[in-house]
Amino acid sequence: MKIFVLQFSFILYFIFSLFVIFLTLKGKFTFGAGLGDLAYLAAILCTNIFYFALYFAKEIRKRYFIVIMVSIVLFMSYFIVSLTFLRGSEHLWDGSLFVK
Repeated sequence: MKIFVLQFSFILYFIFSLFVIFLTLKGKFTFGAGLGDLAYLAAILCTNIFYFALYFAKEIRKRYFIVIMVSIVLFMSYFIVSLTFLRGSEHLWDGSLFVK
């Protein structure tokens, strides 16, 4: 059951990150940092590569299940909050997730 939950969380984070990267590059989402949005996208891409590597490391997945789950939840939470309440000064939070 643990492995199923972990695989589901990997897939969920992968879909979430692709969704955020695609909509940020299309101009629908913003972190409010202008060109600094690319740093957020690079961080999302690096965590995606890291989790993709962990997806295939079975021994690490078994041993550090809780740590991996907590880190996935924290990264997703941080990026969601960064897209909403913690936007930068170029596009302040106006109550809408999408940029108008």
